[in-house]
Amino acid sequence: MSEKKFISVKKDRRELPQDVVGQLSRLSLEPKVVKNTAKNETLSWALLDILSSSGAEPGFVFEKAVGSLLYAVGAKLTGEAVMHRSALVSLIVKGDIASMPQLEAALEFLIRTGTDELDTESLKTSCGVGVTVSQSELREAIESVFTSAKKEILESRYRTNVGKLMAAVKSFSSRMKWVDGKMLKDEVNQKLEEMLGPKTDEDNKPAASKKQKGKAKEKGASKKADKGEQSAEGEAQSLEGAASRFSDPADNFANKPDILKKHLEQTGGKIVTRFPPEPNGYLHIGHAKAMNLSFGFASVKNGICYLRFDDTNPEKESQEYIDSIIEDVMWLGHKPIQITHSSDYFDTLYELCKELIGRGKAYACHQTGEEMAEGRRTHTPSPWRDRPIGESLGIFENMRRGMYGEGEVVIRMKQDMMSPNPNMWDHVAYRVKMQPHPRSGNKWCVYPSYDFTHCIVDSLENITHSLCTLEFESRHESYMWLLDALGMYKPVVWEYSRLNLEATVLSKRKLTRLVEEGYVSGWDDPRLFTISALRRRGFTPEGVNKFCEEIGVTRRGTLVHSPALLENACRGDLDDRCHRAMAVLHPLKVELANVTEPRWISVPNHPKKPEWGVHDVLFDSTIYIERSDFRLEDSKDYFGLAPGKDVGLRYNGVIHCDDVVKDGHGNVLSLKATYVSPEEASAQGRKPKGHLHWVSPRSGAGGVTAHLFEPLFISSNPSENGDFIHDINPNSKETITGVIVDASVEKGEVGDRFQFERVGYFIIDKKESNTMELNRTTGLKDKHKPRQ
Repeated sequence: MSEKKFISVKKDRRELPQDVVGQLSRLSLEPKVVKNTAKNETLSWALLDILSSSGAEPGFVFEKAVGSLLYAVGAKLTGEAVMHRSALVSLIVKGDIASMPQLEAALEFLIRTGTDELDTESLKTSCGVGVTVSQSELREAIESVFTSAKKEILESRYRTNVGKLMAAVKSFSSRMKWVDGKMLKDEVNQKLEEMLGPKTDEDNKPAASKKQKGKAKEKGASKKADKGEQSAEGEAQSLEGAASRFSDPADNFANKPDILKKHLEQTGGKIVTRFPPEPNGYLHIGHAKAMNLSFGFASVKNGICYLRFDDTNPEKESQEYIDSIIEDVMWLGHKPIQITHSSDYFDTLYELCKELIGRGKAYACHQTGEEMAEGRRTHTPSPWRDRPIGESLGIFENMRRGMYGEGEVVIRMKQDMMSPNPNMWDHVAYRVKMQPHPRSGNKWCVYPSYDFTHCIVDSLENITHSLCTLEFESRHESYMWLLDALGMYKPVVWEYSRLNLEATVLSKRKLTRLVEEGYVSGWDDPRLFTISALRRRGFTPEGVNKFCEEIGVTRRGTLVHSPALLENACRGDLDDRCHRAMAVLHPLKVELANVTEPRWISVPNHPKKPEWGVHDVLFDSTIYIERSDFRLEDSKDYFGLAPGKDVGLRYNGVIHCDDVVKDGHGNVLSLKATYVSPEEASAQGRKPKGHLHWVSPRSGAGGVTAHLFEPLFISSNPSENGDFIHDINPNSKETITGVIVDASVEKGEVGDRFQFERVGYFIIDKKESNTMELNRTTGLKDKHKPRQ
């Protein structure tokens, strides 16, 4: 077998010219940028080569706008696509590409083109070269956008988000995104003035200051909490804002015309997305954000979204996880057009791997995992990299027949070992696993890798927009390489920041450890932020989705949010949908000597919704109030009950504390009081400042237990100082027995939610003939403090 001579990747050892700063200054960059760039040899050489290939005379200084574009080419165009750099530079110098959006579209096109022959006309089309949007065309688009947003514009007047309107205009059609920016801004402002007329005194009042807005945020206003930001590249955007950036499927010029035409015929030009979880654990709040984007984008654009299980790793997958994922997706209100599995395509994937080998783009490799890792570290190719195609095909067939054990041989993609991108260093396409699959059983003993499967199934399912989190950004190049190598349709790929919350963990590895080592009761332990845990704790799907919408979409790395934002989003939804009831968590007995007959009092199910009707609560000679609502010593700022003091009862008159019953140690056991009816209290002018919730227990009522939850971890980042297990909060769960609830709660069923007046929101977690367990979802107000 012949071995290919290989040269290890090394930095360019050419000496930079002494006047490198002067040369780079020709790009009209800021002096500080030039100085810092000169310290980066790789970028400096790229820019010097760009200057050399630009055709400009030595010493020629480019205009600042052109220089910025050329600088971006040097910084952003890497890998195999560098071979097309001179063509891109030519378009910039000629003025065909004159804006950053045009350049970004061109860069994306070239990265997808890779080593294929460059179709210059398709490149020009992809970035809007030659497209001129007329004033009449622009005004037609503006009219449509303003008509749709008329209500919002009339309400906000001159505080309307003009940037949002301009983004909507640019997404009006595929041509409109190339409209001249100044003309767009002028026309939008003119239309705004036509609709609203001259500014009024109210319009001229200054908007709330940043300080005032900051105070509102500190009070827990999750309203658009992180939505003040507007650029999807650096700051958070709404779903609609992010969606406006995505190209129309017909504009995916990274594909050859015949491939794109076939794709559009199969989809009808619709947007097609997918949510592709691995069935090796339960979904969490980060997945809720991913679903919100994938399903939401498809919905906004009248498209479709698949739920696809990425089930290529049989030993870590189970039907339990599959069932839980389907339940979570449906609970959040998402409706996939179809539920698919990567395993549905195992036959096709196997044949495509054979084709990849046949094209000389993959090979059978006998290196161990350690040897492959070392080869990647030193950029040394496998000694089997150039074995004959027929030999690799024969080995692959024998792998399928079970003639090799696990780890003896794999099929690797023949990518680019010299690439600066580690995801191009001949990743594994297929490996032997003597493990039955949850769906295909014992049919296969070879399984495709994630890197081989993911992009191919995206293509097979005609996904138009492959949306994933930023940690997959480095896989972008290998994703496109494989589809190019097989001559398959290439979706648009767009990465966004993943979601993390303070004082918890979301990684499957850490969640699995918490569950398997018994630190929590299971994947649905209400202290976790899995979807099943949120459901069990009482959060609503509407509240979870609202949270995902409010934090927005961004590409600004991983964002860490406070759980208070999630609670605030759900609190508003719970307030609207929960029946009111009364419950006493820490009961203090109050005996009313002048109440001789029990009676039932009708109270509203919801104070703002009379159509919901009423429920009856028992009032008897013995009632219970919260122990914290009584003090032995009164004070002016205390509105609870004290000796010799009046206090109101919710929906039911006034009581006066006559006596306190204590034990031998001075602990309060019960109170003796006098009841005053609402009519008597009014006639006597008794108007107490405080009104307490209370409960009279029914005879034979069962025992009620309530579980209250605090953050599972003590610090904001549990893993910051070592093993996250050491940061577990020992007081993260409080269980209270002997809770007393009114009759309407006793009649409730598992899953019913209530607002316990003055206490918080609760859900019935378990119920048997004589017992009930409640979980507190959240308090009535945001009491979270900034964590350290």
